[in-house]
Amino acid sequence: MKQRDLPVFQNTGTLSHREEIKARIRSRGSNMSKIAKNLGVAPSTVQAVVCGRSFSYRVAQEIASVLGVTVPEIWPDKIQSEGQK
Repeated sequence: MKQRDLPVFQNTGTLSHREEIKARIRSRGSNMSKIAKNLGVAPSTVQAVVCGRSFSYRVAQEIASVLGVTVPEIWPDKIQSEGQK
């Protein structure tokens, strides 16, 4: 199944949303440590974005890239009309 065949993220800000992101990352053969290494950041930085404790557009973009979606599909509340918060 192609990634686009999966339903849109249900961004409720809950544990299930975080777990869905992590599960989809794993299903794509990656993990938060690999994403962190690609970006040159600590795994805790990626974890903080996934869990909603902080937001980095750069980290969010890498996660979205791994998942084959856009940042607003994962975190629509974090993105303003044309830019980033």
